Amino acid sequence: MRPVTAERSSAIETRAASVRRATAEPSSATNPGAPADFETRYFNPWGGVDEDPVTGSVHTVLAGYWRDRLGRSLLTGYPASRRPGTIRMGIDGDRVELAGKARVAFEGTVTV
Repeated sequence: MRPVTAERSSAIETRAASVRRATAEPSSATNPGAPADFETRYFNPWGGVDEDPVTGSVHTVLAGYWRDRLGRSLLTGYPASRRPGTIRMGIDGDRVELAGKARVAFEGTVTV
């Protein structure tokens, strides 16, 4: 997969993740040995980011979708970007909790 260029983004109505594969088996074609219920890549050229490596907000939406498909409320997602990661998701009612390793990319203060 490649990101859609900004020129082509106007032809796209859906602005969401691209799901590469899903399986009920704890395996991943692009990350052997790492359990994953589904793999994703998120392209957002219209937002100024060709590809977001690990997008938590996308996984909050996909968690509900894959819960219904796989019948489980504890899931693992594998964002298969150049800087891959693993996101664990737990669904409780209308809430999705995300867990994984993270790094501080920047810090600051916003005054409103």
